[in-house]
Amino acid sequence: MPPTAPQAGLACDLFVLLESLGRRLACGGSTAALDVLVDRDLSFSQVRCLLSLAMDDHELPIHKLAEQLRLSVAAAGRNVDHLVREGLLEREEDAADRRTKLVSLSADGRKLMAEFAFARQDSVVALLDRLDEADLRRLHAALGPVLTGLDGLSPEPADLVITTDPTATTDSTAITATDTDLEVPA
Repeated sequence: MPPTAPQAGLACDLFVLLESLGRRLACGGSTAALDVLVDRDLSFSQVRCLLSLAMDDHELPIHKLAEQLRLSVAAAGRNVDHLVREGLLEREEDAADRRTKLVSLSADGRKLMAEFAFARQDSVVALLDRLDEADLRRLHAALGPVLTGLDGLSPEPADLVITTDPTATTDSTAITATDTDLEVPA
């Protein structure tokens, strides 16, 4: 059912507010997060490959990665080749179909993406720390039901939640999706 005129107007007003909030969250002080990736001298497409694999958290055939990123298989393959050479991705044959190459984050790739996620989290927390506690609680109370209501509307990537220290040198560094880690204590 299409929205009524008042709903459409309210939705447009909310869009402006959410876009402003999104810009502040994405850009406000997040240079440290971007620096984590910039320091590796990665192209935008290579960063998109890493983000896509981090959000899926499982190996993907190169052609599926290409579809997700809206790249040709050849372009995705070139990005994967570079990231494999950099030690950020692993590539192996699919046991079920040896013609298919599967790619996933390597231990170094998981560590880099965890460092990126930690830096983004730090910048967002620093921004939100500028609000008083009452405003933070109101924001939390408002966003919980909204996000729950949106869950069934469209497929969105999982929230990145870091479960280990990004400086860990083992393969245990992981990025997982959970809702319980997003709760704010009363």
